[in-house]
Amino acid sequence: MSSKLVFKVYGLGCASCNKLFKDLNDAIADLKENELKEYETEILKVEDPKEIFKDVLNVPALSINDEIMFEQEKPNKNQLIELLKEYLATEN
Repeated sequence: MSSKLVFKVYGLGCASCNKLFKDLNDAIADLKENELKEYETEILKVEDPKEIFKDVLNVPALSINDEIMFEQEKPNKNQLIELLKEYLATEN
């Protein structure tokens, strides 16, 4: 049985938010063969300001299973891969 990971990218459609969404998709694709093979993944974009600011104060932001991982940071794909690996290590 696989577990599910729900990723939420919070942003208002700015270039940084869109880049985070793209880099997250790329990072997850890179990890699908190994680290994420047992997981069902869902990636959501949260762009409604009312929804964003219920959960975070600054964008771009990222949550995994409703746990805020960071706000107002702009990690690249490789940094996201490391973040995901660290998150999975703490989950297991």
